[in-house]
Amino acid sequence: MQASENLGDMQSFAWIATFVVGWTSYWQGYPEQAKELTMKALRISEEHNYHDGIAMALCNLGRFTFQEGEFDRAQQLYAKGLKLWEQIGTRRRLAFVHKDLGTIALYQRDIQEAKRQLEEAQRRFEEIDDTQGLASTYHRLGNLAEQQGDYEQAQWFYEEYLTLAQEIGMLSYIGNAKSGLAFLKEQQQDYEEALALAREANEIYQRLGSAGDIEKKTRKLVERLEKRITEGRR
Repeated sequence: MQASENLGDMQSFAWIATFVVGWTSYWQGYPEQAKELTMKALRISEEHNYHDGIAMALCNLGRFTFQEGEFDRAQQLYAKGLKLWEQIGTRRRLAFVHKDLGTIALYQRDIQEAKRQLEEAQRRFEEIDDTQGLASTYHRLGNLAEQQGDYEQAQWFYEEYLTLAQEIGMLSYIGNAKSGLAFLKEQQQDYEEALALAREANEIYQRLGSAGDIEKKTRKLVERLEKRITEGRR
């Protein structure tokens, strides 16, 4: 983050503590605390003209706002962060913003914009050989293909996502890939395979203590599939 170069030691410590605790609060399921702390980190960054910190705070606020379903507002926050990082030239963060903007467009069902942003993210991650970023982009490209009803392409993206996630050992990504494949298999009426994948994803989420939207949906998927398969055997 190199905050000390922009803020000085004391303000740097305050910024990092505030920003990191805010981000941790988000993942622990405390969105209001996360938002409050990130707003504080944004104010510190603005007071000291710390552009990288402003961009990071704006994009995190965009993520929080997206999770609340305020897609237009989230898009605006990300766009401001993107503009700053285009000036700073932070290639990896730029790629992640394009991926997140693609995700927002996906939820807005703006297929063309989602495709444009996600393919831009894919191109940028490939340029810098960023496996983690490419994996997360494959996840969303799989979502996009599934939304369009192209299950063959969706499966390819989810399987590539899983392969890359296993390469870098990211359990959360492995869980998300298995969850994506499970929902896809349900669409294809392969209920036994869908249930096996959903259970594997659910076990990973339980190990991680994750409690977000995808985890809740996966848990409901397990329950729905168990009921369907049980009723089908009667």
